[in-house]
Amino acid sequence: EEQIGRRKTELVEFDRREEAVRTALDQAFERRTGLEARRVSHEQDLAALKDQARQLEDSLKRVRSEREQATTIRHHCELELEKIASRRERTIQQVADNHGIDLCALPEDFPLFPNPEDEKEKDEEASAGLVEELRERLHKLGPVNLLALEDYEREKERLDFLQSQRDDLVAARESLLQLVDEINKTARQRFLDTFSRVQDNFQDIFGALFEGGQAHVSLVDEEDPLESPIEVAARPRGKRLLGLGLLSGGEKALTALALLFAIYSVKPSPFCILDEVDAPLDDANIDRFLSIIRRFSEHTQFVIVTHNKRTMEVADCLYGVTMQEAGVSKVVSVRLDQVDDQGGYRNQAEEQVNE
Repeated sequence: EEQIGRRKTELVEFDRREEAVRTALDQAFERRTGLEARRVSHEQDLAALKDQARQLEDSLKRVRSEREQATTIRHHCELELEKIASRRERTIQQVADNHGIDLCALPEDFPLFPNPEDEKEKDEEASAGLVEELRERLHKLGPVNLLALEDYEREKERLDFLQSQRDDLVAARESLLQLVDEINKTARQRFLDTFSRVQDNFQDIFGALFEGGQAHVSLVDEEDPLESPIEVAARPRGKRLLGLGLLSGGEKALTALALLFAIYSVKPSPFCILDEVDAPLDDANIDRFLSIIRRFSEHTQFVIVTHNKRTMEVADCLYGVTMQEAGVSKVVSVRLDQVDDQGGYRNQAEEQVNE
């Protein structure tokens, strides 16, 4: 009876624990649903930003192409204007040489052809004087190109058309330059915002990897950030501020990883592939590297190519290639996150034979 009583008490305790576990499980599912919704929202925002960046790049390419075309048309129009101006000068000079008339000095209302109705109203003496004057003019003019006036009107119309086109091109060029300035301003602002976030993340991750120290990235030419080189400086704990070229191989690798994960924190992705990044690291630095991997593995699945045993120990699944027989390769996978009843690892081997 005492054992039955204890067993009943244990059953009550088990029921209470089961209810608590179920409550915690429901809360975990609710948190997971919220995180999934946030992840979908972030992915949509990221896709929208990528699409907007792609549209801006397309607009910039189109603007540059239109600017090049406008420059070519403008150059062609300038050549045409120079040709027309040269022909105009030659025509004026020929008239001056052949007939002694300066076309530039003539008034705008100069009567090239007399009006017959006005001639009838004049008296005979005035008419005779006008006839003599016209004869003198004709004598001075000599052989005249009757189509000169039509040529002049045609060339003047062509000149006006080219000047109108040139004005349109100048206005289009100003509009394109203004659009390029706006695109550059937007790109500059976004780059500086992203660069500032990367700089903060770089300092944080560098301090975590080196357990202290300072690191920063800076622009060589702050006046032109879009074209400026980027300088990376690092100071591990106990050392003075150095450039990357003065660090050891392991320190260089950790600094590069810190910068990589700083950029990755701004633009994360569901997957990340690392190939032999832990090769130059010693055991202590391997542990720091793995701490960063654990930190980011909550939201990202890492695929690491490595020969380091410490890195393999923290993996959830291992894939390896072995050749037990000459000429026969086997691909073996091991799930480390599943444990059998005896406390050992449950192997799930998948073999692929290549001859």
